[in-house]
Amino acid sequence: MSTNIRNFVVLGSAFMLGLCLANCALPTTTHNSDHCFYAEGDATCKKNHDTALPYCMYDRGECQNGSADGCVAEKPLTLDCYSPCGEGKLARDDSSCIEVADESGDDESGNDSEGILVTDLASSMDSSTESTGDSSDTSDATDIDTTADDSMCECDDNFNGFCNDANICEYLCNNGSPCPKEAGCDEDLEECLPADAVYHVGPDLNIDMSFETLEEAMGAIGSQSATIILHHNPDGYADFTVSVATGQILAVRGAKDEWPELRSVSTKSCTNVDSYSFVVSGQLSIEHIFLRGKGGVLVQDNGQAIINGTQIVTTDCPPVNCTGLWLRARNSMLGQTDGVTAPINLLDGCSAALNATTIYAPNTEILTTRPAIACSDGNPGVNLRNNLFYSNADPHILCNIISTHDNKLLSWPSNWFVNAADGDLHVNYDMLNMGRKMSLQTDPPSDIDPSSDIDGHPRTPNYAGADVPF
Repeated sequence: MSTNIRNFVVLGSAFMLGLCLANCALPTTTHNSDHCFYAEGDATCKKNHDTALPYCMYDRGECQNGSADGCVAEKPLTLDCYSPCGEGKLARDDSSCIEVADESGDDESGNDSEGILVTDLASSMDSSTESTGDSSDTSDATDIDTTADDSMCECDDNFNGFCNDANICEYLCNNGSPCPKEAGCDEDLEECLPADAVYHVGPDLNIDMSFETLEEAMGAIGSQSATIILHHNPDGYADFTVSVATGQILAVRGAKDEWPELRSVSTKSCTNVDSYSFVVSGQLSIEHIFLRGKGGVLVQDNGQAIINGTQIVTTDCPPVNCTGLWLRARNSMLGQTDGVTAPINLLDGCSAALNATTIYAPNTEILTTRPAIACSDGNPGVNLRNNLFYSNADPHILCNIISTHDNKLLSWPSNWFVNAADGDLHVNYDMLNMGRKMSLQTDPPSDIDPSSDIDGHPRTPNYAGADVPF
């Protein structure tokens, strides 16, 4: 898990950077030769520590764990912190040293096997691309798939429906009926959450069942299922990790037209739950809020997360890291401004369905590319529809792709967006007027997509990403 704010690169600076990369010598770096990352990875750890510390972890930035030689007891949660083979390579570069589990399902260390496999995107998608920008510029928007998946289900977008892995439409609540008192819903039962458990959080509200901080509200809620209506706080909310317990259902919604912001300022490693704004073992739905700072949402155990109309742009840790059951994102912006991990990490059995969402994965501090979505071996994979990806990695999705329809890919320069470095992933209107026009409209039209963008502006069907720039 990872990342740290990097400067926004404008077109001119990107050009100068390219010249420097071609002609400038980079400074040399001194490495710790005793560290497993530069030795033989897991083999070095097992040789030195047997089964006590059998896994090798990368030694830089948010991947650091305090171990002198990089050996840890548990397999790192992300592909970009794990180095099974060493020799200066991460798991996404070389996973050949990951041991295959025996018939009992355990590896030599006694832990469940979680071998990592990256799947060639070409095996799941049409490999052809079509430039939609100026013919003299190779960094314009391109289609990343050209054929529609006719098996997609039909959902009524007015009620936030999602197509699940079986292509069956699931509604967020009660067959689309509004819940009393703005209550959230139980995704599994499609029933409204209790109307007497709707809590408001914000300064000076003078509303029944209101609190000034999330910590106070969660103290009152405990492990019961509830809804939180979060209001804008001009002074900002204190850093607090909201934990959703197993069996608990929590809906967190921004108050109408307020777009409140939560910011994680943890100094701990991305492997620590305190680095995330939400840690989910039950079911969480979030809607119309900003998440900023170190980490976004950690979904674990039997956790389920629904992200709708929300902006999560983090620095050190991924916007979404999922080892739970599933993730659904719709009409949202998910980005990471720096670091070495993919913005969306799907590990173990966590599947995902993404629709009309913008995903931002810029190059790392050391100018290496990273994918927009990364999955571990055995992961069920992703359903993708009308999403807008920014990534310079090839392939930019390291997952099994269950279904795909009219997604778009952007690459250099990064000023496709208004101010990505500061978390604003709205499409840059200036870019549209500089001969770098994007064709984000896709065909054929369909009525299963959101009828408005993340800001509530009307959108035509089959439009890629969360923001309509016209």
